Amino acid sequence: MALSLGVTDGSKIRVGSDIVEVVSVVGTAHIQVRVAGQDHLITDCERTEILPGVFVSCGRNDDRQFAASFSRLAFEAPRSIEIKRIGGGHDQGSR
Repeated sequence: MALSLGVTDGSKIRVGSDIVEVVSVVGTAHIQVRVAGQDHLITDCERTEILPGVFVSCGRNDDRQFAASFSRLAFEAPRSIEIKRIGGGHDQGSR
């Protein structure tokens, strides 16, 4: 089961001992993230492996009026890898 988190530009998520930073959000179909010094373009078409065993894809929101503010990243990872939003007071939504 995937963990889905709402994100905006600058959002940071701790995945195990690594930090995933959202570089830019373009609607719900494209989100650029940086992890371990490498940029990844995440889309809603396929999942992308950003760390060993950690896959990410864009979540979809069909409400066009709020699409930019409700962009989501869906994480698929072993349960042994903690995924937690950091900074900005958004510490809920961890696994």
